[in-house]
Amino acid sequence: MLLSVDSPVVVGIDPDVNTTAWAVLGAEQGDIRDCGIITSSGKKGVKGPEQVVRMTQELADRLPGILDGRDCPVVIESQHYSDKGSKVLVQNILNLALIAGASAGIAAMMSGLQVHFAPPGVWTKGWGKEVRHNRLREFTYEMTDAQLAKRFGFRPTDAVHVWDAIGIALWWGTEIN
Repeated sequence: MLLSVDSPVVVGIDPDVNTTAWAVLGAEQGDIRDCGIITSSGKKGVKGPEQVVRMTQELADRLPGILDGRDCPVVIESQHYSDKGSKVLVQNILNLALIAGASAGIAAMMSGLQVHFAPPGVWTKGWGKEVRHNRLREFTYEMTDAQLAKRFGFRPTDAVHVWDAIGIALWWGTEIN
């Protein structure tokens, strides 16, 4: 058994203002029950608060269907800003925090779900995306971006987000519980 949570399932959510990814993992290695992408609809080039509102609307429409009937932990990447050499705009971090908060609020309203946050510097263990995603591929028996996308019905270019959602769920199930 890979996951050591009380529930045999954990949901990971990687929030973003354009593409929020989610993954449902079971207790055994390679057991990705479901995963996918929620994209914000609407006009291209929308930025700032309007972009956050669009993603929040999409989350409100889609997350209940993804989480319905589950009695499991939902783990959402929280946001962190460090001004030590960071090139990330503070407003981008704030927008991501709003999306993470919206995800948590929607999940918290559903019966039986325990909502938790995963600090990015902790769940990633400081590994860069390429190293982290290669390690996550080991969990899926070397599944490629294209294979993951084809199996679960999203674009291969969105796999980068889904790998993070898988990593968040896996971190919760293996490191926390």
